[in-house]
Amino acid sequence: MLLIDSDILIDFIRGYKPAYSFFEKNKRIVFISILSKFEIIAGAKDQNKIIKLEEFLSNFSVLTLSNEIIESAYEIFKTSFLTNNMSANDALIAATSIYFKFPLVSRNKKHYSKIEKLELIVPY
Repeated sequence: MLLIDSDILIDFIRGYKPAYSFFEKNKRIVFISILSKFEIIAGAKDQNKIIKLEEFLSNFSVLTLSNEIIESAYEIFKTSFLTNNMSANDALIAATSIYFKFPLVSRNKKHYSKIEKLELIVPY
């Protein structure tokens, strides 16, 4: 099982071939964070695009945030935002990955590579 970060989803939506190849090679169960749904929909320019993006997102199981994940994310954020400009969303996604013990698939090495207990997979 894998947690897919928003950057990988965006690559797929934009037709980036390495993203397609990654999903073809990794047919195991993949999850996304509820935050990724927000980030993907934020790129929509009109209601028709929102509908298409929601259809795409419906292919994934969505992990929601618990109080434990939020508290863990806060600790990650406190130690990371000054050194690598980590966003609150990235801290929440990292904490979700750690909580569920799912490797996080992302190209964002800057924000994720130094987080203790986080297994990061950089797919391409």
